[in-house]
Amino acid sequence: TDSADSTGEDSGGTDTATLPQDDGWPARFVAPYVDATAYPTVRIGEIPAENGIDRYTLGFIVAASASTCDASWGTYYSVETGPSAWDGGGEYFLYDQIATLRAGGGDVMVSFGGAANTPIEAACPDVATVVDQYRRVIETLDLTRIDFDIEGSWGAHDESITRRSEAIAALQAWAA
Repeated sequence: TDSADSTGEDSGGTDTATLPQDDGWPARFVAPYVDATAYPTVRIGEIPAENGIDRYTLGFIVAASASTCDASWGTYYSVETGPSAWDGGGEYFLYDQIATLRAGGGDVMVSFGGAANTPIEAACPDVATVVDQYRRVIETLDLTRIDFDIEGSWGAHDESITRRSEAIAALQAWAA
């Protein structure tokens, strides 16, 4: 069916969700996945000058361990400091790259989950702590958009599905 995009114009395609446009993101965009835990850390702040892409989906935020309800970047880096790498004897940080990207008009969203490790909603004992961990990431990185990458056996894990769904509803109410 034909549908309207977030600007209200006919997109001529399948039904799409209407997204608010007060967050600085265009109605249509490309935001490729970047594994923020890969080494060396991708310099997303420098890429737009090379290829024009200025939006990225950074992955992957997971639990620090299967039994630790603490958000982390792939179990390797804390949410507060984020990934970093060394180049030419100097350390550079993902969060500085995000700031550079945003200064140039770009932005990031963060993906929770992924193919490896334990999702936050599986390691946390209840919805309230899941919400707390999601909000910690959102507030630390000043995010206006997030993504969920649910893969493997986690797609059939009823307890984590329920916690994630209820946490997303709570986040939507909080963000409204």
